[in-house]
Amino acid sequence: MNHKNRRNKKALPHLSIIQWNARSLLKVRLEEFREYLHEFNRTIVLLSETLWKKNRALSFKCYSTVRNDRTERAGGGVAILVHKSVYFSSITLPPTPTIETIGISIASKNDPIDIVSAYCPLGNCADEEFKSIFESLQNNFIVGEDFNGHHELWEKNY
Repeated sequence: MNHKNRRNKKALPHLSIIQWNARSLLKVRLEEFREYLHEFNRTIVLLSETLWKKNRALSFKCYSTVRNDRTERAGGGVAILVHKSVYFSSITLPPTPTIETIGISIASKNDPIDIVSAYCPLGNCADEEFKSIFESLQNNFIVGEDFNGHHELWEKNY
């Protein structure tokens, strides 16, 4: 998919990015998320665990959506929402056995920036997988990752 948003080719005056483990953006949670977007107006939103399916059409008033829905089993999925004022294009990332990814490249004042949303559902991602993703990027990059990392400091039942 090579989506191009040509609404505005100006350099970004300010870039605000959030990475969010959605743990499902369906029904009530989707409406809560829409309210969040309206209130905080982020430039880029990186999502993991959307649980969206290919046959589900979704749109956001001020955002273009690029997504990679899991098809072989339930769960997962990654997406990037890009404010409609931002010029971007989708980028192709290499498939890996354990990491779900989606990526875009955006225009910036100096050089393009590649932005990736990555999700490792089982927390068992290999260094070689990340290396292949990073090496495929053509520009400076930002990667928002959900590694499913667990630790006793933030989980009582670990």
